[in-house]
Amino acid sequence: MYIDKRLRRYLESDVPGRLCGECNALIAAERQFNPYDVVARLFDARVLLANLPGFLMPDHLPADALPRRTQFEVVRGLGRMLAEDDLVCEGDYRAFEAALARVVQRPPNRGRRR
Repeated sequence: MYIDKRLRRYLESDVPGRLCGECNALIAAERQFNPYDVVARLFDARVLLANLPGFLMPDHLPADALPRRTQFEVVRGLGRMLAEDDLVCEGDYRAFEAALARVVQRPPNRGRRR
């Protein structure tokens, strides 16, 4: 499965569990009208940036090294783009970089095994 599809699935399935109760109520209401890409439609770039490192957790990484490396680069590049386009503040971007650094320190073979 392509990274963009997996990222969208991650945003829709995992991110709501990290948001407040009011946010989840809003998500549930919005899904009644259009169930697709709700998190991407409702929340700003700060929410996306804050949750991107979670997409690099072992259960979201491909087993093979090349797609795993590509996923890291896509996440890092997306975060950089949000910062360069001034969609997030410098402090949020620094927190994102720190979270990525913590994820990168994990052993490289922590992806899902088949």
